[in-house]
Amino acid sequence: MEGYYRLLSTNTNKVIGYVSFEMCRNKEGRCYSVKCKVDETCDCLFLRILDEGDNIKEVVLRRFIPEPQGTFVYFSIDKPQIDDFLSQASDCKGRVYACVSFNGNPVGKCVLKEKEGSASFDPFGTVNKNYKWFAVQNIDYLRGQGLIISDAFKTVAERGFAAYRHLLAGQYFSEEGTFTVIGVPDNRSRRAYEYGRWVNAKIRYMDQSYTGYWLFYFDDISKKMVRPVIRINRRRR
Repeated sequence: MEGYYRLLSTNTNKVIGYVSFEMCRNKEGRCYSVKCKVDETCDCLFLRILDEGDNIKEVVLRRFIPEPQGTFVYFSIDKPQIDDFLSQASDCKGRVYACVSFNGNPVGKCVLKEKEGSASFDPFGTVNKNYKWFAVQNIDYLRGQGLIISDAFKTVAERGFAAYRHLLAGQYFSEEGTFTVIGVPDNRSRRAYEYGRWVNAKIRYMDQSYTGYWLFYFDDISKKMVRPVIRINRRRR
């Protein structure tokens, strides 16, 4: 859960602040150092789980005195307390939010963890309906679905996953067949991947700082990595 997340207004969907979590130690042991800045009046920061049945579980991280000009707070919280709560999200395959509220009414929120293996996410604004994308936060899920099957590809995927806490997975349907596509987030578009195709991201997963994805295509029948062919439609003169 470590990282920096932008809080979006529940009314306008505009950025109204941020919340960050950083691992540290205190006298009692390992903990999270939490910082929260909000440009609107609020009095509570809490975590929320929304499971597949739309059931809600919540835990309050901090209550504070509301200020008209907004709030900036920082504090530490025991790691086991947060981890126990997050484990409930894994058990129910729920989405985890950090939320701020005022007088019990929602003010802003951000996604800390998507539903495992099933989060629809298109970072490219894809127009081609033959593509379907989703983000995953668990490599084991991809392996279980047969989506990572090459030892040579394993290192590339694990490096991207370790740096940006997710991979992109998808399917491409064409006249030649169906292909599984794995997208590895990266900040560099000039790596020498023979079979990789670089695509810049228009939307970044959980507001992280990478610039795009290396896309690797696998034939669904042979399970072999294939070189993508980019077709260019030329106008007749």
